[in-house]
Amino acid sequence: MNRAEEEKIPVFYITLGTECVWQQWAVDTIYNGLKDMNCKVIWGLKPPFKLPEENDKFWVRPWLPQIEALSHTAVKACLTHCGMGGTTECIGTGTPAVTWPHFGDQQPNSECLVNNGAAIALWNKMRLSKKIEENTTFAEPIFTSEKITEVFTEISTNPKYSLNMKRLKYQAMSAGGAPLAVKTIENEYIHGGNAHLRDDEVLDKMKRMNCCTACCADFIWWLI
Repeated sequence: MNRAEEEKIPVFYITLGTECVWQQWAVDTIYNGLKDMNCKVIWGLKPPFKLPEENDKFWVRPWLPQIEALSHTAVKACLTHCGMGGTTECIGTGTPAVTWPHFGDQQPNSECLVNNGAAIALWNKMRLSKKIEENTTFAEPIFTSEKITEVFTEISTNPKYSLNMKRLKYQAMSAGGAPLAVKTIENEYIHGGNAHLRDDEVLDKMKRMNCCTACCADFIWWLI
C-alpha cells in the first residue's frame, strides 16, 4: 500500500463481512470491473470462491485486519455490505463506501451513508424473507462489470465522498465516539441492564417479520 500511495494509485478494499455469502458471478463481475482500472485491490475472500485469473493488482486473503487496512491513506474506497461493524469502521477511518447491503440493518445503514453523500449504492433495497439463505446472498446477478467501473471511478475521483465521510467521522467523534459507547454499556451493566428501555411490542413485531431482522433487533436492544 505504501508503494501504491507513492505512485498515486488508489487502493480499493472489498469485503462482505462474515454472514453474507459470495456468489461466483459477483466475484467475476467485480473483478472484471476493476481489472482494467488504474488501481490496486485488497479483497477479503474465503474459499471456495476465487478470482477468475491470477492478477498482481489483486491481493486476496480469507481474513484481513480491516481497521488497519482502512486506516491507510492509500485506501480510497471500500465495498461493504454495510453491517454495523463495517459501517462504523468506514466512518471511523473516513473511507468512502460502495455499498451492497444484503439483510437486516444493512439497508438503512447504506441509505444513511448515501443520503449523507459519503457512499454510492450498488443495491439499496430492503429484502424480507423468513429463509435466511435468501437474505444472506444474491443468487442472480444484480449489477454489471460496467457498473463496478463506473461506481469506483466516481467515488475515487470525486472528492465530495471523502469530504462527506470525514464529516461523519468528526461528527461521531464530537458525540463521544467509542469511549462514550464503552462507558454507556458499562453503566447499563452496573445499574441493572436495559429491561426498562425495551419495547417488547416492537421487538415481537420485528421477530414476526423476519428471522434476520429479529437477530438484529435483539443485538440492538442488547447494545442499549
